[in-house]
Amino acid sequence: MINEDVMKQAQEQYDQTVEPMRKLNGKLLEHFQKMTEYQLDLARSYTDLTFGQMREMAGINSPEDFQNYVRRSSETARKTGEQVAKDAQTLAEMGKSMGEDVQRIAQENASELAGRWNVGGKGGRKAA
Repeated sequence: MINEDVMKQAQEQYDQTVEPMRKLNGKLLEHFQKMTEYQLDLARSYTDLTFGQMREMAGINSPEDFQNYVRRSSETARKTGEQVAKDAQTLAEMGKSMGEDVQRIAQENASELAGRWNVGGKGGRKAA
């Protein structure tokens, strides 16, 4: 009986200790998945743009075609630059959100640990 109680209490303490890491790992996994999916979408988008430009270049057959290509290319470059800035901002916001979630989980668990342990240094564990 006593062994079962001790084992049960040890398991509960272990679960309480490990649960914050499970939460953290879950949040990190969620954020990394979102960032990876976003980056894959970016890679597809920029790849399509690049191949579109290459196809357009391959279709140049006259000086007029070349002039039209140069005109469209400068507009494409401007739009691409704006999109790159937006994409960088989105990735930065995703990173900031991840940092805030990690900080929130750490603060929640610090408060929980402070409640379970005598943080003031006046002894061991608080009485349950």
